[in-house]
Amino acid sequence: MKNTGFQKAVWLPYDKIRIGNFIMTKADKYPAATMRWADEMYTFEANLHSNFGNEGSSWTWAQPGDKGRDGNPAKYRLLIPFGRVQNESWAQYGLNYRTDKDWYAGQAITKQPDKEKMYYDITKKNYEPYKQQLDKIVPPLYFSKEDSEQLADLEKTITDYMTNMTARFISGDADIDKEWDSYVSTLDKMNLKGYLDIYQRAYDSTHKK
Repeated sequence: MKNTGFQKAVWLPYDKIRIGNFIMTKADKYPAATMRWADEMYTFEANLHSNFGNEGSSWTWAQPGDKGRDGNPAKYRLLIPFGRVQNESWAQYGLNYRTDKDWYAGQAITKQPDKEKMYYDITKKNYEPYKQQLDKIVPPLYFSKEDSEQLADLEKTITDYMTNMTARFISGDADIDKEWDSYVSTLDKMNLKGYLDIYQRAYDSTHKK
């Protein structure tokens, strides 16, 4: 029997850019040069260096005829197993910009069977058709100091309660039909509205058109 219910696959489009890993203090005598360095760290080649290590020993550019996991021409070859003990790379720390197409699908398949190719194909077939639309996903948000302090007080109480009740509803320990109104009422008493207002202000400040 075909499943005709609602299906959704979690997709994280904003995790391609690593944020919160760079600051510049007033002690910096060359802020313009520092920003140029930070900007360079987001390039594809800089990412290969920071995540894998030195060109020639840890990775190299793809050779003619190399195919990536999506069947298109590959971008690079990985020469060493990812995660090995080494002293060449930052191992994903620092500024990053890694797209699915260039980074994951763009790695050359140099031997068979390729486990990552199998994962890529299965995910593309079974999950991609149900991925969330981009306009339904909340982008990264930045909060004022005052809102951050209030959010810290609200978030743990609300999310802990939601996690607990979600597990109870799923396991049958709580009857979702009989206890739903009580669940919503409890969230209201926890100031869910204030919690949502904080997120709305943060969203409107940078993303509202």
